[in-house]
Amino acid sequence: MMELMHGLNAFRAFQNMSNQLITPKLLYCPSDASRIQATTFNLKPLPGAVPFTSNSNLSYFVGLDATDPQALLSGDRNLTNGTPLKNGVLELAPNKPAGWTAEMHNKVGNILLADGSVQQESAKGLWTTTTNAPLLPNRLLIPVLQ
Repeated sequence: MMELMHGLNAFRAFQNMSNQLITPKLLYCPSDASRIQATTFNLKPLPGAVPFTSNSNLSYFVGLDATDPQALLSGDRNLTNGTPLKNGVLELAPNKPAGWTAEMHNKVGNILLADGSVQQESAKGLWTTTTNAPLLPNRLLIPVLQ
């Protein structure tokens, strides 16, 4: 599983769940202008279908430390804390507050917690959620493009 801990491979975490997700359309946000909506997980698709084969089809990050119910499991990829990504991994810590870029949702974003709940958060709400998380730092695998 360690080979997935690279931003160029973030899509593989979701590809592994293809039997549970049924369609990759769920992995694309219509507000994400820099991504392409995939229509099938089939790697040999019918003509006209778009296969889910790279981060160009993925709008969401993967939480690498989501073992507690209040940990970040996934969410909009336009997350930042002003530090550069290391192999596509963004590390959130209390001394480096996280926020949203204007790239999607006008500086707000959606997060999925490990308990299954989904929340739309402002930068302040995101900071509260991440600083109150039991595991610090939180490492998030951001789907970077090549």
